[in-house]
Amino acid sequence: MFSGKIYKIKKGKETQWRLWCKKINEIYRLEAIKTLQQEKNVLEAFYIFSINDEYYTLGVGMGKCLTPDTNNELNRKHKQQKLECLGEEVQLEELYKIDLTSEENSF
Repeated sequence: MFSGKIYKIKKGKETQWRLWCKKINEIYRLEAIKTLQQEKNVLEAFYIFSINDEYYTLGVGMGKCLTPDTNNELNRKHKQQKLECLGEEVQLEELYKIDLTSEENSF
């Protein structure tokens, strides 16, 4: 399964969000890999972009995307950063998806 979400970044929180994502990628990388494996995910990524001087972040994931373990310290930190930095979720409308990892599309 592939999923994607876009969030508006709260005013003045863009730098904090960038630093948190950098920490995940550098300091917490091994812990994040273990967490993704536990959640049966094969990919998780966040991107940042701006429109009219407002910042947004796009989060994407691929895998079974099991519910995050609330006892996992990294998950708790990630949730806290999301609460502090991210605002409303922007709704995405899927127009099409071709997933070659899906059994229904295997050759």
